[in-house]
Amino acid sequence: VSDKYVTSIYEDRSGIFWIGTNNGLNKFDPVTKRFTHYKHDPNNPKSLCDNEILSIFEDRSGFLWIGTGSGLNKFDPKTGIFTPYRHNPDNSNSLSNEPVCSICGNASGFLWVGTESGGLNKFDPKTETFTCYRFTSDNPYSISYDHILSIYEERTGMLWIGTGGGGLNQFDPVNERFIRYYSNTSIPYSLNN
Repeated sequence: VSDKYVTSIYEDRSGIFWIGTNNGLNKFDPVTKRFTHYKHDPNNPKSLCDNEILSIFEDRSGFLWIGTGSGLNKFDPKTGIFTPYRHNPDNSNSLSNEPVCSICGNASGFLWVGTESGGLNKFDPKTETFTCYRFTSDNPYSISYDHILSIYEERTGMLWIGTGGGGLNQFDPVNERFIRYYSNTSIPYSLNN
């Protein structure tokens, strides 16, 4: 492994393990017991955009999506090519912020991407555009906090979003409304923190 600090582990559909560290991405083949290392190369625009790996997800087409400290990467395991997606302040359809802490795909082919302080992003791979959902103080149906740590899609299509300071959110993508769940000591069955 390229670093002793392991941040994420993902097993793809072929049984290969992908291990994210603070010093690059590692591919582990359990049959050969060999590691392949992928790192950022400043001279290669088709390399990993950052060595700090925070999240890993495989989509229905077999592409890996790698969340890093400096953006999102699409990785084609067949070609070894990384395609970076970064925040561009001049493009409202770009990734809303970096780092990318969590990634989840859905049955429709969209990706849900959680950032450290830029809220939740819905990525459409066909148009390569991002739609951002952020906390808004005057909207009780907005997400509760912009630091997204985890995302889970249930069978119904509803999303559950864990935040780094704003509790838990349930998101209905059809109505684009969030329901917030906070810790409340006066309610015995609320979140404990």
